[in-house]
Amino acid sequence: MEESGVIEKVTEPTDWVNSLVVVEKPNGKLRVCIDPKELNKAIKRPHYLMPTLEDVLSKMSGAKYFSKLDARSGYWQLRLSEDLSYLTTFNTPFGRYRFQRLPFGIICAEDVFQRKIDLLLLLLRSWAETPTYTRVFYTSGILRV
Repeated sequence: MEESGVIEKVTEPTDWVNSLVVVEKPNGKLRVCIDPKELNKAIKRPHYLMPTLEDVLSKMSGAKYFSKLDARSGYWQLRLSEDLSYLTTFNTPFGRYRFQRLPFGIICAEDVFQRKIDLLLLLLRSWAETPTYTRVFYTSGILRV
């Protein structure tokens, strides 16, 4: 996680330190999480309105082609600002670290992620409506919106 830029070592004092939670995945690998109970109490959640199943199905009416995109590690595609990343500092036996990407468990993570996805889809929708016959999707790494 450190090599991929998801977390970074912290050496200076921070206002928040979250507990580390390690969970075993079904495949036997370990998932590193934080327990942000106290931090979540202090966060003012934006409450982004999620589309309902009915909203999505009505927009799909008449569609001929469908694509499925896997948002695996989706939250990690969203970079935190430096000041916000210090709020995600957590203790480990090897020292303190902070998330540089949006971690799972933050109360507003789903709202922030869905808002970014909706914005991206809006941009893609307007781009897809321009008259061109070939579309190429590519990325050199993490998608930033």
